[in-house]
Amino acid sequence: MAIRLSCGSDSFPLVQHELMSSIVAGLGFDGFDLMVAGNRAGTANATNLRLEEILADPAVWAGRLDERLRSRGLEISDFFASPWTDLETMAPNHPDPAELRRGHEMFERVLECALHLGVSGITMPCGIDWPGESHADSLARAAEEHGRRAEKTR
Repeated sequence: MAIRLSCGSDSFPLVQHELMSSIVAGLGFDGFDLMVAGNRAGTANATNLRLEEILADPAVWAGRLDERLRSRGLEISDFFASPWTDLETMAPNHPDPAELRRGHEMFERVLECALHLGVSGITMPCGIDWPGESHADSLARAAEEHGRRAEKTR
C-alpha cells in the first residue's frame, strides 16, 4: 500500500508561495495543504498567501493556485482557511450578529474558491468558548453556524 504524503503551505513561512510550492514538489510530496489566513501583512508569514487577496477574486486565484500546484504535480489535500490571526475575529460562533455575518460571508467566498479548485474539503477554526458565557451556549452557536455552512456546501 502506498502512502501519500502532503506538506503544508506554512512549512516554509519566509519563502514566497510560488517557490515554496516548487520546494514541496521537489521534496517528493504528492499533496499540498493549502493554508491561508487573513490579517497576515506585517507578520513573518507576510510572503505567503493572504486570505483577503484570494477572497477578493476567488475564481482568478483558484486558477492561479491550480496552475501553480498542479503544474508541479501537487494535488491540494486540504484547504485550510482561517479568517484572521486570532480565533475571535469572524469566529463561527461569535456572539455579535454582525461579526457572525461577516464570518459567514467569508466562508461563502472560501467555498467559492474551493469549488473552483475542486478540493474535497475545507478546514476552518471551529469556534471558541466565549468569556462570560457557558461552554454549552458557545458550542450551540458553533453547531448552528457549522450546520448552516454544511447545508451551503451541499
